[in-house]
Amino acid sequence: FMQIYYELGSTVPSATLIIIKAGSIVSKVLVCVMGIVFIFLIIYFIYSKLYNKKLIDIEKYFMKKTNVGKLISKERTAYILSMAFSSGLEVEQSIEMADYFIENEELRNTMKNCKERIVNGESLSETLNEANIFDGLNMGILSAGIKSGKTDEALKTISARYNKCTEKELSKMISSIEPILVISLSLIVGIILIVVMMPLLGIMTSL
Repeated sequence: FMQIYYELGSTVPSATLIIIKAGSIVSKVLVCVMGIVFIFLIIYFIYSKLYNKKLIDIEKYFMKKTNVGKLISKERTAYILSMAFSSGLEVEQSIEMADYFIENEELRNTMKNCKERIVNGESLSETLNEANIFDGLNMGILSAGIKSGKTDEALKTISARYNKCTEKELSKMISSIEPILVISLSLIVGIILIVVMMPLLGIMTSL
């Protein structure tokens, strides 16, 4: 663009010059950032292979901190419990099995407390209800399943319901990111067109 301005015998407008220089700086910064990310990935890969351990467990963080992570943990809990009950395992054993697959720390601690209460003689329905592991209608489905002797089927239904909730939450996340990206890109392209192209079109029109 600068070369075109010079060939047309015109000076580059200051706003256009700022945009061009800013673009040059951003491109250099991005190259540096990509280099740092690449080095970090190599270190991460070597560390994971040598010590069989992750420096940063992104999945674990996601499961702990986000609402979607909590829903996935509840879905897994319901599904594992349904499998355990359908296999004829005791309540304590079923909760212990579910504990291995729960990434959410809060839910894991709640399940441990539930296990202790059940060992002390409290009922499964009452314990889970007070612990608020499954909310609203899901708890009602479980209570009905326990009373009718179909606990495993009730838990499977709850797992399917949480799966649908998870899909909805993920769709919301994606749909909220999309417009932000579109608006940001539109603004960038618009600024470039206005600042760089418009003065050039003005010069060409006058010629």
